[in-house]
Amino acid sequence: MKSKKTIFGLGCGHLHIEGFKNGVELVRYAFLRGIRYFDVATSYPDFKENRGLNEKILREGLGENIKRAFVATKIISRDYENAKKEFLESLNRLEKIDMVQLHSVDDRETLNLVKNGALKFLVDIKKEKKIKFIGLTNHYDPKITLLALKKFKEIDSFMIPINIFNFLVKRKNFEKIIPLAKRKKKKIIAMLVFGCGLLKDFPDLALKYAYTKKPHVILIGAKNVNELKKDLKIIKNIKRINKREFNLLKEIGKKILKEDKNKAWWLNGHIGAFPFGKINL
Repeated sequence: MKSKKTIFGLGCGHLHIEGFKNGVELVRYAFLRGIRYFDVATSYPDFKENRGLNEKILREGLGENIKRAFVATKIISRDYENAKKEFLESLNRLEKIDMVQLHSVDDRETLNLVKNGALKFLVDIKKEKKIKFIGLTNHYDPKITLLALKKFKEIDSFMIPINIFNFLVKRKNFEKIIPLAKRKKKKIIAMLVFGCGLLKDFPDLALKYAYTKKPHVILIGAKNVNELKKDLKIIKNIKRINKREFNLLKEIGKKILKEDKNKAWWLNGHIGAFPFGKINL
């Protein structure tokens, strides 16, 4: 689903929450309503016994329509060989992958690990035309995304949190990266638009805020069809956030952070280099 130059995609981190069947129904409904961008990860819902579950749900939900969808997944492995194993597992589940993203590259240590490891693997399979694009995601530190943007021309897209909480905590504000990324012809993907559910009671304000920042893709996280219906209704006639709405959203964000700043977990910590740097698949 497009709105001018911004694409709205389905973030698939919640597909498992209400069961496999419900997740499949959600994917099918999303495609039916015009969503063509689907973002998942090998570590949804976890990297243990349920590894790849949401990829399986996504594949089942898309069926033959996967040929008409853009499928992005993420790998958490940092070294070359484990990245290869994780990718092949993912490809076996999904059968088609358009983009692979380096998941949660949140600190310099992790960036250094992937540089000669997982990133090199993704460059190799892109040359082999097994994927079309390479991405990087960062929840925690804008400086790391900025460094990667400047240093690694191989990376095509950057997934960053765009919400009022990151705006309010200045050192966590990723928005200054957007103009530079566009000048370098890189894509920006907005995640955590609803603040991991903290803004679900204010979806219109949250979506308008993200839309105003003009990312290339805005990911919508939904647990079921009813949630997605509400979000799509807002998107249908979405406009940029006005001054009154922005001030209201700021007050809402301040109140939530004051009550319990730990609710916005991505502001306070990061996944980091380990244990994923040493993981054996």
